[in-house]
Amino acid sequence: MAGKANLSPRTGSAHSLDQLNGSGKDPESLRLLDEKPAHLTQTYFGLPSVLVSGLAYALSSGCLTLLNKHALAGFGFSAPNALLFFQCALTVVLVKMCEFLGLIKPLQPLKSDLVAVW
Repeated sequence: MAGKANLSPRTGSAHSLDQLNGSGKDPESLRLLDEKPAHLTQTYFGLPSVLVSGLAYALSSGCLTLLNKHALAGFGFSAPNALLFFQCALTVVLVKMCEFLGLIKPLQPLKSDLVAVW
């Protein structure tokens, strides 16, 4: 069924089967169509990076919850907003440090239109 249009999974644009099977396309562009994004192929400790990211998020979230409970109840801490501020500030410092050490990709700059969506 030559000539039938298909949607590209990456761009959503229509391509004919003739284009996808190589007529009019160089081998490099066909290879690029078959490549998976890096976040789907990268692994840490033999686990996919997406799974490691999710586990790290769950671990850090649980630790912050336990720390907050312990600080607010155990020490009689009466300034929960200050505790939250220092936790957020520490998070920013740690993320920037990881970015500097090359453990994570540089963060994209904050944009006002993106902030408005959130």
